[in-house]
Amino acid sequence: MVKSLGDVLFHLVLIGMASFFLIQASQLPTSAAGGNLSPAFFPKSICILIICLLVFSLLKSSRSAIAAVRDVANLNLAQHWRSTTCWLLLLGLMVAYALSLERAGYIITTGVFLFLSVLVVTLMSNPDDEGRDRIGIRRVVFLAVFSALAATLIYLVFTKGFNIILPTLAWE
Repeated sequence: MVKSLGDVLFHLVLIGMASFFLIQASQLPTSAAGGNLSPAFFPKSICILIICLLVFSLLKSSRSAIAAVRDVANLNLAQHWRSTTCWLLLLGLMVAYALSLERAGYIITTGVFLFLSVLVVTLMSNPDDEGRDRIGIRRVVFLAVFSALAATLIYLVFTKGFNIILPTLAWE
């Protein structure tokens, strides 16, 4: 798969975001009440792991992007715009998810986010021979049921299993 320069830029944005969260995690208290590990240990570890994996992926993507720039003769502009549109739609969905999580609650927001994310990726990656998007009603219904069940199951695991409070409807 040929990576584009947009993928390299996307990696850099993600590395910047993970670095920001690492800095934020570093400002958490250094001592825990009765524990060996500080409250900042887990967030800092996750951020460092994410940054390391993104740097590794960036190195792979940058090599592919350089090869793609050299191979301009095989540039498929329609596929490039399709990929860019997909990334922008997913980014918009992530922003909408973050903004609506507190108001609409975890189950509703996550279910809608899962449904729309998978639908966007499916529509953008599976055109038929004439370039139209094909997805059947059975697949859409399955995706809706799966999204609702997955969001509910994750909510129950975290709230009942781990006693972690997740957002519920704001008007409850």
